[in-house]
Amino acid sequence: MTMNDQTRKVVPHDQIPPRDPPLRPVPTEFGSSVQALADSTFERLRDDHPAIADSFRKCFPVALATTTEILPDGTTFVSAGDLPNMWLRDAAGAFEPYVPLCRADERLHSIVAGVVARAAAYIVLEPYGNSFSRKPTLDDNYWPSDDPPPGPWLRERKWSIDSPASILQLAQRLHAETGELRFADDAFLDAVRVIVETFQTEQDHAERSEYRFIRNDPDHPEDTLSHDGRGSPVGRTGMIWSGFRPSDDPCAYGYPIAQNMQASVVLSWLSGILLEHYGDSALGRAALQMSHEIRDGIEAFGVVEHPRLGRIYAAETDGLGNHALLDDATPPNLVGAPLTGYLDIDDPTYQRTRAFALSRDNPYYRTGPHAEGLGSPHPNASPENHVWHIGLIVEGLTAATAAERLRLIELCAATTAGTGFMHEAFDARDP
Repeated sequence: MTMNDQTRKVVPHDQIPPRDPPLRPVPTEFGSSVQALADSTFERLRDDHPAIADSFRKCFPVALATTTEILPDGTTFVSAGDLPNMWLRDAAGAFEPYVPLCRADERLHSIVAGVVARAAAYIVLEPYGNSFSRKPTLDDNYWPSDDPPPGPWLRERKWSIDSPASILQLAQRLHAETGELRFADDAFLDAVRVIVETFQTEQDHAERSEYRFIRNDPDHPEDTLSHDGRGSPVGRTGMIWSGFRPSDDPCAYGYPIAQNMQASVVLSWLSGILLEHYGDSALGRAALQMSHEIRDGIEAFGVVEHPRLGRIYAAETDGLGNHALLDDATPPNLVGAPLTGYLDIDDPTYQRTRAFALSRDNPYYRTGPHAEGLGSPHPNASPENHVWHIGLIVEGLTAATAAERLRLIELCAATTAGTGFMHEAFDARDP
């Protein structure tokens, strides 16, 4: 959008044209299993759970059906849907639900491996990038005045640990499901070297890093990092510094705990791949050592004493005694910590953290007559009464009982404004 929010004409709700993607089948070149599961689940649930059946048939295949393209080099490009660019974390998250089908669907397996390959190429081009264009062009460069300028391959250069870590997590889960390493070629190894080096640099952001981010846009001053784009001061903790959260909003303090949890797990897995598949003992040992350093830093600096709940994980810390106590809907977040493999769902510190995050103690927990759940400070879709579907989904995936999981599935299906599609956020007073 180019108009300022203050000058944009307000359109009545019932006059807003639908922006959801059209319902279309998955192209046959992307395999058959995703469409088959969407159709069979719809038939199985349509009588007893019609809203859930409709949402699953629409949402499960949508990434393959509407946002996926096989590029001439055989890699897979996945746009954000509403924008033509590929966010690394979003692409990994969109394709993770397809991984369990890859063992029996050879074509789908190649498509998912192609997502890893395309992301690896982007990471080598720009290790700090979070969102990339399909081809080198300035036409898709949304913020050419960013400092430093993003360049022809980038939409933006918001450094967030989970951008490369989410791609490694997708590769990890593809490997675990299929037992294959077809993605682990020389190009992937090049990207891994870049990731490990970047992570090591950002373990000592103050002394070793040259990263900075300034957005010269009067409509988005909140995107600029403090201290001339360098972010607020931090001490060394063993954790990796990040400029931005998974929501693409700046970190208040430089060490986001959930992102570092994710990084610790994928680095441990990566060390085994480097040692056993590539025979690179030096890089493998470096990855494993960093995994341990991050975990030690999380437990030493990222746990705080809550006056009511006891010991919980903070969302962020600076290693200097300051902490941000909150949780955001976008994973990797604290509620979703078990999904990274860092800890078990029944871990006592996690359970206390979850109780904090899913309560009014969390400044971004939203409640209303139709729903309650995680919201976000993200400015584009986060009025005070808005709950995010992705937050409800993470809550459901980490729920302790089948009854709670079903409640959250039903809540998601009931808050689509009658479209059957999940949305970024909805008004808990009037979904």
